[in-house]
Amino acid sequence: MANGQFELEDLGRVLVPSGPARWGDRVVYVLRRTDKEGQRYKTSLWAVPAAGGEAVRLTAGEHADHLPMPGDEALYFVSDRERGEQVWRLRRDGGEAERVTSLGHGSISGGALSPDGNTLALVFTAASATVVLATERLSRPGGDDGPAEFAGPSGEGKFEELASAPVARVYARPHTRTDGAGWEAGFVAHLWLVDIATGTARRLTSGPANHGAPAWGPGGKYLVATRTGVPGWDRDPTRNEIVRVDLDGEVSIMSRPEGYVETLAVDPAGRVAYSHGAPGDMWGAKNPLLGVIDGSGARLLGADLDRPVGDLALDDLAGLAFVPWPPLWDGDGLVVTVTDGASARLCRFGLDGTHRWLSAAGACSAMPVQTPAGLVALHGSPSQFVELARGEVLVTRHNEALATDVLPRRPEEVWVEVDGVKVQGWYLSPRRRTSPAPGILYIHGGPHANYGARLFFEMQWLADQGFAVTWTNPRGSHGFGEQYNACVDPHWGDIDSRDQLALVEHMAARPEVDGERIGVTGGSYGGFMTLYLAAHTRRFKAAVADRGLYDWSLDAAGGDFGHATPELLHCDLPWRDPSGMLRYSLLRVAHQVEIPFLVMHGDLDLRCDRTQALALYETLLRKGVPTALCLFPEENHGMSRGGRLDRRKERMRQIEAWFRRYL
Repeated sequence: MANGQFELEDLGRVLVPSGPARWGDRVVYVLRRTDKEGQRYKTSLWAVPAAGGEAVRLTAGEHADHLPMPGDEALYFVSDRERGEQVWRLRRDGGEAERVTSLGHGSISGGALSPDGNTLALVFTAASATVVLATERLSRPGGDDGPAEFAGPSGEGKFEELASAPVARVYARPHTRTDGAGWEAGFVAHLWLVDIATGTARRLTSGPANHGAPAWGPGGKYLVATRTGVPGWDRDPTRNEIVRVDLDGEVSIMSRPEGYVETLAVDPAGRVAYSHGAPGDMWGAKNPLLGVIDGSGARLLGADLDRPVGDLALDDLAGLAFVPWPPLWDGDGLVVTVTDGASARLCRFGLDGTHRWLSAAGACSAMPVQTPAGLVALHGSPSQFVELARGEVLVTRHNEALATDVLPRRPEEVWVEVDGVKVQGWYLSPRRRTSPAPGILYIHGGPHANYGARLFFEMQWLADQGFAVTWTNPRGSHGFGEQYNACVDPHWGDIDSRDQLALVEHMAARPEVDGERIGVTGGSYGGFMTLYLAAHTRRFKAAVADRGLYDWSLDAAGGDFGHATPELLHCDLPWRDPSGMLRYSLLRVAHQVEIPFLVMHGDLDLRCDRTQALALYETLLRKGVPTALCLFPEENHGMSRGGRLDRRKERMRQIEAWFRRYL
């Protein structure tokens, strides 16, 4: 709608590029769009000259095409267009896509083409309807080995198809489900090799451990990958290992770093680079670093920078935060994204630990690829939709027409001082106003995340509805130093609430804002803090808590990594120490809430189980404050960024209506 402001329908017009890869002098990438019915998302592959030029769509149809793996003669990619997820091929000289693999029911989560272009290495997770007896699963150290995957010489996989609903699920390990992925049911991610000429696939690894995306060693003689879920490490998700997998299936451990390896890359000399999470850091309070394995052993780079390696900058459109992306070898150095303040910046590390910024602050660049024309990465800012760019020079312009219609505004970056500490946030005034406007405070999740220097559709839309909006990076946020990030654990709310209230007062003091009409909202940890502020202060007139965590004992029992809750809170399980988690739980103070309070949650949220919302809603009902419960069927914890389009729009409509009535 070309009226110079954001409308809810514009959310379905946003095009999101991701997953770039070099293909000769071009960059091939994935472009997400809304399907013809306007509710679901589909992805297609596009290519654009790295030096600039017209972007061309490579794959057509209403499919999910992703994971491009370019070769000299063809482009390989994963698609669900036939028989579930399979690998397909587009020849460089054109023509229709051809199916390469005939794997059974399951999913492909990683892949790499061998240097000679003859073999694909894939991470394939096979699914099976087979139910393992509980006694049998207990007899296997580390749990189930999953189904007996097999692909015959013809390339036709021989798998038992997964039933729509299993007869039973049996577990003997603590990890039973993951938000966004569902019940694990013993499925294991294994490495497979696919002969491109014949399509024959053979499984390379076995056992109960899951494997990460592989990288080829020099000359294509072996693979390097991460391996997690090793028996004995079940209750410590901060540990895994790097393994070498020979093409005959022989596996050897290259390194067992003290911590967690997420993504890795191998250079022609066989040196391995990886992102590294600190050991025991189950809740992300410490800075991830850059690791290197070479002739002198394994070492970590970047500690002196005091910034986390990786893109931890949240938004509600591109969804690039926390998405793994391997380091990029650049001769005797490495290029990675580093979260610096609210920015995600490209940074080059020398192997001696020195660093040099390659992109400026005030914007976000991620997923870099090296091309003959220079580095190309995904680039966006608080007033710019994400596109591919060389530096700040756009290579694609998929959202140019939309930006012309809605005219995104750059929010003002705000700094306040609290307890001698500088706290960063953003402020967006109402686009059109005739009288002082009500204000809304937004609080991000995590808490160890970051409201990034990226475009937020929701904040822009609410400002166009007549609200002033502030969103904050209080203490507990990544990107401002490890001490700034870690100081809130385990006492969420004690320190960070002061930062959030200071940003509220900064907004309330503006002449265009009615300081007596302020609302508060947030999701996940932001939902926790919404309840905290509503129960402990009288500053706000209305609240909306989304997918929040309100009771730690419920989280210990129902969250997808609730088994790590005692480590965060330094207490025992609630049936051994009833007061331990209770003193950190907000349900015990929810009766202090006196303002209208809307509770929102996804029905299939496995990060913060919906029981959290039901318990809070029941408490508020008994209190007698105006309250309502809004549940979204089939949606998980990430609904606000990746849920079905009509539900994302309805969520925003409910928030706006609540604040419209009570502010």
